[in-house]
Amino acid sequence: MNIKKVFVAFVSLFVFLSLAYTQNVNNSGGFKTNNIILVSEAKKLKDHSVVALEGKITQQLKKDKYLFVDGSGNITIEIDSNVWNGLIVTPDETVIIYGEVDKDFGYPAEIEVSHIEKIK
Repeated sequence: MNIKKVFVAFVSLFVFLSLAYTQNVNNSGGFKTNNIILVSEAKKLKDHSVVALEGKITQQLKKDKYLFVDGSGNITIEIDSNVWNGLIVTPDETVIIYGEVDKDFGYPAEIEVSHIEKIK
């Protein structure tokens, strides 16, 4: 077999796989609720309940854990670095977070954030 043909086939396969991977990475859809609830209500929901909350992120607690506050109380939220998507938020700015309730036995409820929007 000709080296040139093998090389072209290899490069073609690499390009094809790269494009397929890129399409999967950028396609991050999912369910998103528009019903904004209060922190006090979210704390009462079942594990894995989908929620939307409006309030402020007042401080960073750990690498990916933050304190979220609204008029009814506060809750720890987890925001992975990829969720920020370049967004910068100060403690004075209001945001809407979308995610799901995370209740581990013996620990207070938290919210795993899947999307965040700054209110303008």
